[in-house]
Amino acid sequence: VVLQAGENATVTFTNTKLPTMTVSKVSIGGTDSFAFTGTNGFTATNVTTEDDGVAIAAAEQVLTAANTATSVTESVPPPPYALTGISCTGMGPGGTATPNLATRTIALNAAATAPGSEINCTFTNTVQPQLKLVKTAGASSFAVGVASSYTLTLNNTGPVATTAPATISDTVPATLTLGTMPAGCIATGQVVSCAVLVDQRRPSDRAAW
Repeated sequence: VVLQAGENATVTFTNTKLPTMTVSKVSIGGTDSFAFTGTNGFTATNVTTEDDGVAIAAAEQVLTAANTATSVTESVPPPPYALTGISCTGMGPGGTATPNLATRTIALNAAATAPGSEINCTFTNTVQPQLKLVKTAGASSFAVGVASSYTLTLNNTGPVATTAPATISDTVPATLTLGTMPAGCIATGQVVSCAVLVDQRRPSDRAAW
């Protein structure tokens, strides 16, 4: 701006507060470290939980631009955890946060990152049961016309019980003839299916058929 003698000018500088993003982590069933990446200037970060079921927040980050669609993704969690929920607060008017548990991503629309927005997204991970199935032959080799058996052994090696009905299945070769099924098992053709009882789904439980 060039002013002539006797002229006055008013200059106005306008600053816009950029939106911020804070990621919080809740781990249910234990504690561990979880990694996150994102877009719109979100820098990769790790969050380590300290108490079962208690949220802990990573450092607040300033996003690169306001009014810009932004996403945050949790990396593959350490076993035996699975992502079970994502929620966000502090978004701008008209802002939406769309979770995708399969890809472990939260997608914010442009309105969510309005100037001055202080967004906090909480990712919740829950320990999952770990079922291990082992099949053991009753003999080192089978002979024609001589009855033998297979044993299916299921162990819950995880720290929590299963909460849904469970069934295990095994396909027996067509060259073998099925005999009497053990309790809890049925055969459909050459496929043997066995129901896992509720009291066989707790940590360290073992069931065999």
